[in-house]
Amino acid sequence: MKRTGLLALVALLSGCTSSVECDVLRLHALPPPSGETIAVVADRADGASLEFASYRQMIEMKLQSVGYKPVPAGNALLQARTSYSVERAPDRISTYYPVCSHHYYFVRGRWVLPSWNRYDCWNWPVEERTPQYSRELRIDIVRSADPAGAHLFEGRVKSLGLSDRLSEVMPYLVTAMFTSFPGESGSWKTVTISEDQVAAP
Repeated sequence: MKRTGLLALVALLSGCTSSVECDVLRLHALPPPSGETIAVVADRADGASLEFASYRQMIEMKLQSVGYKPVPAGNALLQARTSYSVERAPDRISTYYPVCSHHYYFVRGRWVLPSWNRYDCWNWPVEERTPQYSRELRIDIVRSADPAGAHLFEGRVKSLGLSDRLSEVMPYLVTAMFTSFPGESGSWKTVTISEDQVAAP
């Protein structure tokens, strides 16, 4: 059921997002997963929202694929405390230079290009600004019995792009978080996540 929902979401993305580049930081001090129970919970007040529920399903699938056993909150040895955000980032600035062209002349009812005519060029640049957004996913794994204590895992995924529709980008952020989990501790890595990787179990 969860698998079907994720594939449907990926299908909606086809044609508009083929890959997403992500910067990933993971810090951890936990043994390799071996079937420990874990609950995905919100790290802020929107834990009851439908948006969070859809993200929780994605994260639960990935946690299960790396060796954990997702269970409801209250029955878990561990908690995966999750938060996410999207914010306006500085505009992307592109500079273009006008293309050189001939001068045509309107003579006797038609446009004429004299054989002696040369190209004319304009030397000033044209600047184009495109809005872009910073999208972020954060997951901290802690012991349920000590949620305010030391973290066993801290994961951060950031992506800069033209879309502020977090629901469309989240499958890519979640996939990046769990690629080669738990990963090298304390090192930022840049990974590019494709649609095929998002659809993989």
